Amino acid sequence: MLADRMMLSECVELVHRMMTAYSDRSADDGYIGAIASVLAEFPRVVAVKASSPVHGVPRECKQFKPTAGQVADWCEREVEFYRRMADREGAPRLPAPVMDRGPRLSIDELRARHGPNWGLKDMRTATARRPVAAPTNDELLAIYGRRQAIQQEAG
Repeated sequence: MLADRMMLSECVELVHRMMTAYSDRSADDGYIGAIASVLAEFPRVVAVKASSPVHGVPRECKQFKPTAGQVADWCEREVEFYRRMADREGAPRLPAPVMDRGPRLSIDELRARHGPNWGLKDMRTATARRPVAAPTNDELLAIYGRRQAIQQEAG
């Protein structure tokens, strides 16, 4: 991944993409060539990311025109990140923690302890709840009438 480089013509396209992030997009051919030659020195993944208006150089270098040095510094920082990631891939990993597999109950002992449904109720044989009757109008008036009287006394 780090060995894959871009051609200069591809880098010129990336510089044009980078320029779209700035309000003043005027750049002469010499400037575009200089930035493109900087991007060509770095891996493809870094050069493409550098040209991104969201994640790349324009995000950090807010004033137009970022210098070739600023672009190179940004790219070197990104290359270092990818090098660390590549180094980690070859590093030995820690062994999985050893779990205590001490004495455990057998499946027959668990069935004897919890029953055939493992302690869950059988919904087909569960007793249905008896329906709760809605309050009548008189009951509602009695409840809310008391509340209204209390609010009037407090208010």
